[in-house]
Amino acid sequence: MCGIFGVINLRKENKVCEDKLQNSIEKVNHRGPNVRLSELLSPYVGLAHARLSILDLSDSANQPFHYLSFAVVFNGEIFNYIELKEELQIAGYKFTTESDTEVITASYDLWGEECVRKFNGMWALAIYDKEKDTLFCSRDRFGIKPFYYTLFKGNFVFASEIKSILEYFPELKKPNYNAISAFCRESVGAQNIESWFEGIYKLPSAHNLIIKQGKYSIYEYWDYPNKVDKNTNWPEVLEAYKHLFNDAVKIRLRSDVPLGSTLSGGLDSASIVCTIDKIYNQEINTYTASFPDEKYDEYRTVDSLRKDYNFLSNRVVVQYDDFLKRLNQIIYHLEAGHASPAIFPLSKINQEAKKKLTVILEGQGADELLGGYLDSIFIDYFIDLISSMKFKKAIYELNEFKKSWSIKTAILLFGRYYLPGWAKSFYRKLDGTEYVYSDYLKPYKKTTSRVPKIKFNRKETRLNKLLKAQHRNGLVDLLQYGDAISMMYSLESRLPFMDYRLVEFVFKLPAQYKIQQGLGKYIHRKAMEDLLPDNIIYNRSKIGFKTPIEKIFADSKKVQDILLSDSLNNRRLFNKSVLEKLLKLTISKKKDHSRLLFRILEVEIWFRTFID
Repeated sequence: MCGIFGVINLRKENKVCEDKLQNSIEKVNHRGPNVRLSELLSPYVGLAHARLSILDLSDSANQPFHYLSFAVVFNGEIFNYIELKEELQIAGYKFTTESDTEVITASYDLWGEECVRKFNGMWALAIYDKEKDTLFCSRDRFGIKPFYYTLFKGNFVFASEIKSILEYFPELKKPNYNAISAFCRESVGAQNIESWFEGIYKLPSAHNLIIKQGKYSIYEYWDYPNKVDKNTNWPEVLEAYKHLFNDAVKIRLRSDVPLGSTLSGGLDSASIVCTIDKIYNQEINTYTASFPDEKYDEYRTVDSLRKDYNFLSNRVVVQYDDFLKRLNQIIYHLEAGHASPAIFPLSKINQEAKKKLTVILEGQGADELLGGYLDSIFIDYFIDLISSMKFKKAIYELNEFKKSWSIKTAILLFGRYYLPGWAKSFYRKLDGTEYVYSDYLKPYKKTTSRVPKIKFNRKETRLNKLLKAQHRNGLVDLLQYGDAISMMYSLESRLPFMDYRLVEFVFKLPAQYKIQQGLGKYIHRKAMEDLLPDNIIYNRSKIGFKTPIEKIFADSKKVQDILLSDSLNNRRLFNKSVLEKLLKLTISKKKDHSRLLFRILEVEIWFRTFID
């Protein structure tokens, strides 16, 4: 896990500044604490890399890495590099390192741009061909690793983090008010290819970017399966799923540095930890966010698991006495806001884990893949059943759903997803929140918030379409903060549920493999029956990280002062009198606007951090 940076002068008019190239990569020293190198490949091409050593710890694997006529900078891991290396050796390629970086460049030489289709992992990479004067850039299928870029003054500039770009071109410190507005109004985050800085963009997930003869092009190299295989056999499918999940965990254990896992007490992370113990016979350190005296404290479940499984449990007690200080640090690394207060406890876990680990496995991605957010997808599933004339099944599933979930909440989530933009705007006006936006944020244009469109097959079920949307959009937002907050502490995060083989397999399965008996993630639950206790496998509650954000706004005078400060008011983003009213309603508990206030607070901190 590393940081990358590069500059190419497309017109060959202005030379790359060597000092600025090195300074730019130094801005992300948290991504690469081991070594940071920069190199001019020509007067008009410069690459730089910050390395966090994970595989092949020797200097021979440092980057920019040279192989034949190629120079590469790469952030991420290709977990199937051993298998690819064997295939390449059969084809006649020779290797001098044990790194996956060398495998990437050899793969590019043999298969060209198609090489990324063979990669199983997470990546943001750039390969410069010195002979052909071309640049090939790619981002992994799901957007786990970041890739920012801009075209400025005839230069193509790319980086793992925007702060590197701003170090090279400080003139780009201009706010993108439309992206900020989309965040405040509708919580649009990393799924928007526009960043919070005007003119700086994200390469979408599953896309390649090519520069040839001074021009660049972008295209999609991978998409989700859109046909369901209806001729399935339960025992065969279950065994195939087990094999894929176990192998997804196995190849993510490849590391030359200490490795561990988060463990929330829920199904997803427990599946990973207990698979590592029972199947691969490894004892690892685990990290659990604990909220003492709260009913949602999952550490009790984790503590009970230790009786039957071998892992070293680390309890991370979450308190909020350093809320503002930590939030400032998080926003510096996110380079934007994030709608979920869960960023706070996650940062605590990563900070603690870094004391013993360099690599941590997490269960991110299971819910969006397997239907874990059941209340947000149930209505679509129910409509599918009715449309298929499966009335008895529909009534049965509805009754099972009501045992653990709220129908009212499900209907509200259904309406929120399908509500047209004008209706959402009308609702915000009724709610009073639309009037909090002032001068620069008033002219919000939803159509210019560039969230990539998802391609659907006309015959796809409503459920599959919704899961695809959650996986392509909502999950990208979670992956962005997962990467930023882990790299904040020079910690590599690995996600077995994001193995593309598993994703493709599940998206081809009929709905009954994902939802049954009022439960989401059904096939995964069945796959874990020989491994995990029933109280975890069939636990119907969905807790997640809790952050008492409304209490923080009520109790923290410093937070209140920021929201009502002259600096925020003078930015002409928010109406101070309306903002004060929303804050008073939240403090008095008459109406909870804490989520919106949290987003506004993040906007002000972002301006103070990057613009002021």
